[in-house]
Amino acid sequence: MSPVPTTPQIAQPLMPQTPGSKTPVPQTPVTQLDPLTFPLFGSRLIEASAGTGKTFTLALLYVRLILGQGNNQCGFQRPLTPKEILVVTFTELAAGELRDRIRARLVDAADYFKQPDKVDDALLVT
Repeated sequence: MSPVPTTPQIAQPLMPQTPGSKTPVPQTPVTQLDPLTFPLFGSRLIEASAGTGKTFTLALLYVRLILGQGNNQCGFQRPLTPKEILVVTFTELAAGELRDRIRARLVDAADYFKQPDKVDDALLVT
């Protein structure tokens, strides 16, 4: 199993700037995203630089929705099916990688349920 990558960060929206103003726009502090506690309701934007773990994080959030983890706080009364989850990315290459990563995480989760003592994955054991 590969090491857990650094999780991406979510930036809050910038304050509006008056047109023609030269005053710099103050930024809200960036917060660290924890994919195990990230709320599973509403629309969410995950924006981060290359190599920060966006694909890893999206795959983990997808598995949480499939397993129904956090149902009492996400607004869903039951686990979701793949047809009920929309994940959007910008390129065909990124979409293919995301598809592969989601499938791999689902296989890992299924393996865990078959033999929990044989799986060495801190994210599934949590």
